[in-house]
Amino acid sequence: MYRTFLIKFFVFALAIATLFGSFVFVVDPLQFYRQASFYPPMYSGEQRFQNAGLAKNFEYDRIILGTSMTENFVPSYVDEVMGGKTMKLSKSGSTAHEHYLAANLAFDTGQVDEVIWGMDYASFRTGAEGVREDQGGFPAYLYDQNLLTDFKYLLNFSVIQDARDIMLEEFGLKEERHIRNLDMLNNWDYFSTYGNEHVWNHYEASLPAERTTALNEPELEIAYEAFDANLLKMIEENPDTTFYLFYPPYSILRQHLWYEENRNRYDNQQAFKEYVFEKVGHLDHVEIYDFQAIEDIVLDLDSFKDLSHHTQEINDYMIESFATGEHQMTEDNYVEMIHSLTDILEELDIETLPRDE
Repeated sequence: MYRTFLIKFFVFALAIATLFGSFVFVVDPLQFYRQASFYPPMYSGEQRFQNAGLAKNFEYDRIILGTSMTENFVPSYVDEVMGGKTMKLSKSGSTAHEHYLAANLAFDTGQVDEVIWGMDYASFRTGAEGVREDQGGFPAYLYDQNLLTDFKYLLNFSVIQDARDIMLEEFGLKEERHIRNLDMLNNWDYFSTYGNEHVWNHYEASLPAERTTALNEPELEIAYEAFDANLLKMIEENPDTTFYLFYPPYSILRQHLWYEENRNRYDNQQAFKEYVFEKVGHLDHVEIYDFQAIEDIVLDLDSFKDLSHHTQEINDYMIESFATGEHQMTEDNYVEMIHSLTDILEELDIETLPRDE
């Protein structure tokens, strides 16, 4: 009888798993297998989950990779300025290896002609294979292209709920929460509040944490390893693809905080820029841009909502720079461009910066 019970239980469990797995496969809420067809496409703001499907199953010839500093790029505007068709694969707080995994899926489609890659130094401090595990775990099974691990998607309780909610939303039985506008997916410019008051508040709140972080700053070699294993590998394997690498602008108070309270972090960032240029700056299919010492941007605290995050207008400006070559690092100017940020900080009196009370 015990054996009969186990057999019946196993058959029942298998039937339930088949039922739910089939439901997820048909609805495919993350468009992991195909673009949505029998309902209008809906998109999840859970970027690490959603981006795999976007990379695998959509049409584009250019991808954008990076952290939240790339989220305010608007693909349609990128297309207007640079031509082609752009897919944004940003991940907030992501690592270089996470960018590589998304890029790998995109390159496997055979349609990538250009890559715009945000070079936040923080993305490289987790090492060659570092991923964020503090946001519910990184869904590696979505990026490994191994059918045997797909059950983790098909039988994922959150994904099953997502598929259910999409159907309920489609038939008007649940309030819409999914995003339908792919062009503005994860763009936060329209609901953000900018101003120097917010930047100063973040600066003062961050002082104690930065002093603590300074005691455990990762070694610079870890960032080098992350670059070599991810970006350098991708660049060397794809000589027919143009790579636009760029260092996004942060407010000058962000850089000042590192410069004064965590000099090792600041010096590592600067050394990393030199390392990257010396590795790939000479390649014909690589262009490197540095926006971190443009005074009209970094000194304008009203263009930031915190120490780092700026308006969409600045993202637009960077796209225009890629099209014209302005602020591009070259053999003749890269050392000067890197050092120009230090020159600004050495002359800076933060008390002269605007501050609304």
